[in-house]
Amino acid sequence: DVAQRAGYESDAAFNRAFGATFGISPGRYRATRSRPFDPKELGMYPITIETFPGAVLAALPHHGSYQEIGPVFTRAF
Repeated sequence: DVAQRAGYESDAAFNRAFGATFGISPGRYRATRSRPFDPKELGMYPITIETFPGAVLAALPHHGSYQEIGPVFTRAF
């Protein structure tokens, strides 16, 4: 289930967040989409994965919209 994999507690919560973000319901979006999703359309920056021996990392969990991640960064610093 997409909603749970994305960290939402229910389909309804996912549907509300999707609609608020994109202005259309997930079902209507799927119905209007005539071709398969192509990640290249997002125009994101290239991703490079590098290995750093002995690196110390920290992580904080965040579930939900990336637009609400600010408080997580605040807790990190």
